Amino acid sequence: MEVSQFGEKTNGPIWSLASDGDSTYRAAKFKICMEKIIETNSYVGKVLKSLLGLNQFTSVNGVT
Repeated sequence: MEVSQFGEKTNGPIWSLASDGDSTYRAAKFKICMEKIIETNSYVGKVLKSLLGLNQFTSVNGVT
């Protein structure tokens, strides 16, 4: 992944993503934010597991 000089150093970390439904954005968001599954034995994993219909995927940094 390429790092931009105008990214986190200028604007801070990304903490929210939104879209108007564009399919390209949706695919990119999936690749970035759905890289691993939250461990079900962790506190967050136990909470998410009990919420029907909510996926348990997260980014490498834990963004859900």
